[in-house]
Amino acid sequence: MRKPKKQLIELLENADNKVIALSGRWGTGKTHLWNEVKTEFKDVKVQKALYVSLFGLSSIDQIKRKLIVRC
Repeated sequence: MRKPKKQLIELLENADNKVIALSGRWGTGKTHLWNEVKTEFKDVKVQKALYVSLFGLSSIDQIKRKLIVRC
């Protein structure tokens, strides 16, 4: 298993984590990694987790609006 995937799974298994941010350069596979792990993960909380790209967003209000639209 790739190291980033293993680390993401470990973070998801820790109930204390409420927010996880994946960061990296454009095109490095962050969205692909998330979709792959979410598909494989059986936990309902992970299945219902919200994902939002921060690309082009410049304020907390913009992030909140994007998350609300996803709900």
